[in-house]
Amino acid sequence: MSKTLVFIPAYEAELTIGKVLDRLAACAGAKAWDVLVVDDASRDRTVEVVKAYRKPRAFRSLEVRCNARNLGYGGNCKVGLRTAVEQGAEGVAVLHGDGQYPPEEIGRLVDGIVFDRADLVFGSRLSGRPLAGGMPLYKWVGNSSLTWMENRVAGLHLTEWHSGFRAYRVASLKEVPFERNSNRFAFDVQIILQFAASGMRVREFSIPTHYGEDSRAMSGPNALRLGAEVIASLFDFAIARSGWGASPSFPFGPPRGRERR
Repeated sequence: MSKTLVFIPAYEAELTIGKVLDRLAACAGAKAWDVLVVDDASRDRTVEVVKAYRKPRAFRSLEVRCNARNLGYGGNCKVGLRTAVEQGAEGVAVLHGDGQYPPEEIGRLVDGIVFDRADLVFGSRLSGRPLAGGMPLYKWVGNSSLTWMENRVAGLHLTEWHSGFRAYRVASLKEVPFERNSNRFAFDVQIILQFAASGMRVREFSIPTHYGEDSRAMSGPNALRLGAEVIASLFDFAIARSGWGASPSFPFGPPRGRERR
């Protein structure tokens, strides 16, 4: 793949972002990757830590941006994915700045786009031992329950829908209206629904779960808000697939049936 952008959404990650970059720099393919860190208006020193990073030559390029205001998780993802499209990248891999996901597996994400010709690839925590890795019990219960529901509605057979460790084929991103998705955590689910509606290939592989002291676990109220937003999105998706109509606020891609090869 001629140009791969590794996009790192970050929020108040000054204690972890340097370690994430170190682990990413140690990966075999790192010198072929462009790395973009987008800080979502943190109140700590996340941006300063990235600017002072001492191994910039480990990557093809290293850039850090700071949003003028907090856009939310989904809003920040839109910045990174939009940049990948604008820069003409062929693939974009998403790696969170809090150390929750393994940088060492970025190569497998990219390989899934290149060799398996998938449109979306992500690492699943639920196919392994997420509780042993520190995933909070309430999050495991909610994640598992929503994943079951999401598979039933979308007709997929994924072990997890809520992993943020993923890679997209940029040509496929151009075909879905991801800019109109939620600015909150439901973004990750909505974009899978858009890929499913377009008949695109979605693949997953197992990754270890890690929730350290510095990892940012979603709060209970935010988890409830996510659940409500996901259920509303699934309802919109089911209505759209039935042919009864579509939500103007959350559109989907082209009708299912144009399978990718």
